[in-house]
Amino acid sequence: EGAAPEDRSDDLSINAREVMLSIFRKFTEHARSRSPVRGISSGFEALDRATGGLQSGDIFVIGGKPGAGKSAFISTVIS
Repeated sequence: EGAAPEDRSDDLSINAREVMLSIFRKFTEHARSRSPVRGISSGFEALDRATGGLQSGDIFVIGGKPGAGKSAFISTVIS
């Protein structure tokens, strides 16, 4: 019906190894590029240095008083 417990651990070992290799490749590519941005540039150098760029799955909350420029900031980032 199902895989034996020892078979499952083998599958997990292979998957963990593949994940670690993928992460290592990404770190290696980033180190070779010598760029502080690993994702998509926001267009704001200070923000990119702090965040490494916009990454898939990231959520940013932009807050401020009315008229503080939140919409203008987001418009700049997405353009």
